[in-house]
Amino acid sequence: MILGNSSEQRVLQLGLRRLAEGLAAPRGSALETLPMRKNGSQLILTPSFFLRLLKEEAELKSCCASDVSAAQHDLRFLDCDQLLTIRAGTLDFVTDSGSHSAHNNFLASLDNHLFGKLAQRCSRGAALAEPVPSEEALRSLSLQIALIAGATEALRIDELQKSTGREVPKCWAVQLDPGQWSGSRVALFHSDELQVDVLPADAPDFVRSAAGSHIAVTQARTSFIGRDKRLHWRISLHDPATEDIVAEMELAAEGGDKQQKMLAEELGSALKMRSVVRTTESQVLELERRMNSGRGHQASPIDAASPVAVEARGGEGDGDGDGFELRPSAAALAAKWEQRPPPMPSLSATWGSGRGAGGGG
Repeated sequence: MILGNSSEQRVLQLGLRRLAEGLAAPRGSALETLPMRKNGSQLILTPSFFLRLLKEEAELKSCCASDVSAAQHDLRFLDCDQLLTIRAGTLDFVTDSGSHSAHNNFLASLDNHLFGKLAQRCSRGAALAEPVPSEEALRSLSLQIALIAGATEALRIDELQKSTGREVPKCWAVQLDPGQWSGSRVALFHSDELQVDVLPADAPDFVRSAAGSHIAVTQARTSFIGRDKRLHWRISLHDPATEDIVAEMELAAEGGDKQQKMLAEELGSALKMRSVVRTTESQVLELERRMNSGRGHQASPIDAASPVAVEARGGEGDGDGDGFELRPSAAALAAKWEQRPPPMPSLSATWGSGRGAGGGG
């Protein structure tokens, strides 16, 4: 199964919507109860601002910048469900306008706090095992949870459109940094239940955690189209009762890194070849200019797409006495190269009294 050339932004949007629908409490008293101090007073300074967002009585993009800036400090006091609900209502608000800098700063802070709490919210049981991982580790796992939730939705939509009958994976393996997770190397995310299990470092029980499901392992790479990051996932399913899940994850990670490196090398080679072709064509055009202006030779204009170009050679040349001979143009060579890259011939010009094409060896 493949999730190919999908915008990371779109996958995240699908994932956050799915998480908000599955985790956040229905709108009502629980969701709209803001944190209080022990003496019963409000903990946050802008309660009315957040209540309007939570009740869908206002949209973030329509709020004035001063109110948005004042409320940003209070985001840290909201729980995960409240952060998810607010974020789900702003997924379509994307702007680089300088007039919305306060809104963009608010959203960046919102994402920072949300991804710091999402992994804990999705953990099976009360909390993740002690010691509690660092904020960086929690945000990394939360991002993977959101991406997998979004990928599940994208694959489900794709399978429904194609009517292939294939079942979308329900249990996904997530690779962890053992240095940040007390030796644990793998977490399993259950996309239907929206729960995650961080498996212990010693003897992780994949069979028990998967509960009869095959485990999805992804070979992932990324690319960019302008500023848009694109995801390319090759997803394979494995039976934890008969296969080594950790070994399969290591193979997938190694294959993804190798493929990414090969693509980068191919792209670099292609750009280098294009640069050579453009440089060669520029040299030929400069030579034509020098021929027409420097030596007074009134040659007929040669179009850039012409199959021939004039190259300077000392001596007799092609027999017409002008010391020049016809050679394939760089544009023609470039056209051939676009179809199949051949070894590039040298089109460098040499001036002086050397031997020409008809001058013997």
